[in-house]
Amino acid sequence: MEGGRRVLLFTEGDRGAMIADAIEAGAQGVVLKSQADGDDLVAAVEAVAEGQLVLSPEVAAVIERDAELRPRLSPRERETLRLLSQGLGDRQIATVMDISQATVKENLKRIRVKYVAHGRPAPTRVDLHQRALEDGYDETTPDEDAPGGDAPAEPGP
Repeated sequence: MEGGRRVLLFTEGDRGAMIADAIEAGAQGVVLKSQADGDDLVAAVEAVAEGQLVLSPEVAAVIERDAELRPRLSPRERETLRLLSQGLGDRQIATVMDISQATVKENLKRIRVKYVAHGRPAPTRVDLHQRALEDGYDETTPDEDAPGGDAPAEPGP
């Protein structure tokens, strides 16, 4: 990591999506508060300081379980779902994303299809909001805030 910083996530949460996102963003370890005493936490801090990856079997199981259930949404689909989970209607989502309402409806249709394919149908807006909460799509993730949105990064010189 830049500047030699190492990150250890110490959390009560057992949401695999959140944990996976933290690791993807560069966290080198995750310790669940429910699974660690003081000695475990000190050992995890020392291990991360030495550059080791720290994931307990419980954390790995949470990530694996959620990865199997969480559909892969495109950045634009994630943004659509995030805005929906904030209570915005199709017209408002279209305005914020600078797309047509028809595109919003198409994004929502694709999102629903992906959830059905993962055995977690979400036929209503309330269901979609619940899926967004369960899977961590209700929060802004770094790639959604990056300039260019869902455009691939341009290769360097």
